[in-house]
Amino acid sequence: MKVLHVINSMATGGAEKLIAQSLPRLEAAGIQTGLFLLDGTAHPFLAELGKNYARPVFHQGPKSPYSPLHILRLMKVVSKYDIVHVHLFPAVYWVAIAKWLAFSRAKLIFTEHNTHNRRREKPLFKLLDKMIYRAYSAVTCITADAREALAAHLGSDRKLSVVENGIDLQAIDAAPRIEPSQIHPSLTQVDKMVVMVAAFRAQKDHATAIRAMQDLPPDVKLVLAGDGSLKQQNIGLAESLGLTGRVLFLGNRPDVPSILKSSHIALLSSHWEGFGLAAVESMAAGIPFVASNVAGLSQVAGGAGILFERGDQMQLSRILATLLADPALYAQTASDCRERALRFDITRMVESFIGLYKNTLD
Repeated sequence: MKVLHVINSMATGGAEKLIAQSLPRLEAAGIQTGLFLLDGTAHPFLAELGKNYARPVFHQGPKSPYSPLHILRLMKVVSKYDIVHVHLFPAVYWVAIAKWLAFSRAKLIFTEHNTHNRRREKPLFKLLDKMIYRAYSAVTCITADAREALAAHLGSDRKLSVVENGIDLQAIDAAPRIEPSQIHPSLTQVDKMVVMVAAFRAQKDHATAIRAMQDLPPDVKLVLAGDGSLKQQNIGLAESLGLTGRVLFLGNRPDVPSILKSSHIALLSSHWEGFGLAAVESMAAGIPFVASNVAGLSQVAGGAGILFERGDQMQLSRILATLLADPALYAQTASDCRERALRFDITRMVESFIGLYKNTLD
């Protein structure tokens, strides 16, 4: 069986990390895979994949994922595979159109990674989505919330199933703790580190996390790992609030598990989420996890981590202060989070995909 995965790029993000960790496991299970990137920029996840993966990676250097020219390149590749497994927009559009134009017999599968996207707010895209999704033999959603939201958008739940995301628990367990100064030169042993791992894009709500720091003691530092188009905007917000020394921007880091395990609290502030892979990784690190009460995150972390209402900086600051002041609550929350994370092993996810591939071809 030959399966091609298609994604916009290997930039920082949950879908991209899943590609980096799952393709070698699919290969080990006997699935011949390939990877097609609309943008082949050498992001860290691409380097991580290259350490354990020798199959073809098709790309054309840095290029906008939104260029329709990708259709021409895809037409030359999709027919060489039995299944084409697609992640994210606009790849979901370009692959469907390439299949039609190439008269390809390849079966298409799409994984929906979010409960919401801005296309769903526009009537034109609602019609286009219904047409495009007809090209797909199966659509997997990373949570039941994501499946419900997509079914409402498309007006049907036919073809839709749930395959929950997974993480490499062994890699997190094996990651060493590191000194605060290795995370950022300005950090010391007395600092209380609240870490958020997330790309700087519209989906994430870094602004609420930054504003919450105003109501916390000076030794509480917000550590932001990730990159993206909105990073400079958030740097400007921290500067305007006088928080330059307390909100630390790390950029993309290859040692995220070590950073998580060496911090005091993990945070994910979002406007919306499909699953929140960083949520599970944070809970697996054995520290308390705090997250926005939005679909996806509430399903994954509710009852283990502590949730705050989206955009409520005052509630967030109170939760962080209480966790840092109450050792019993801190320990219980950390234990509950670790126990919850054990449900989401990447091996289970890969096995589910292999079963889906076989059923799709049958």
